[in-house]
Amino acid sequence: MARFTYTKTVENYSFVPPRMISEKEYTQLKQQILQNPSEPLINEMEARNAHDRLLTFLYVGVFLLIIGLIGMFVDDTPKWWGVLLMFISVFGILHPIINEGQLESSRNRVRAYDEKIEYYRNLKNTIVKTNSYLEFLRK
Repeated sequence: MARFTYTKTVENYSFVPPRMISEKEYTQLKQQILQNPSEPLINEMEARNAHDRLLTFLYVGVFLLIIGLIGMFVDDTPKWWGVLLMFISVFGILHPIINEGQLESSRNRVRAYDEKIEYYRNLKNTIVKTNSYLEFLRK
């Protein structure tokens, strides 16, 4: 019996808050926020877009698998396209995503990026609520 062996690599991502901002950075951020109050300090969709593309790829694989199964078992003789779709979905799409840890790595990246977004949202709120750099340091 043949055995498949593979190494599953899951990347662990974590957010490390940056050092305390300087007075000059505080002033620049304050001006940026005053000019564009609704704009976030960082791009908040970066990691989620990559994760959504990976999930779309996974859903396409599941869809191809279902269509392939229908093609294989709808008649007494399996259709060639059903076998081909099953082969493509299992070995070309689903197996690499699930067994190489890409999906788990992507989830870890999104979780770390959510922490980064929360940090910068809190930083923006603190800058908005303060009137000076000294007051910012106290908070």
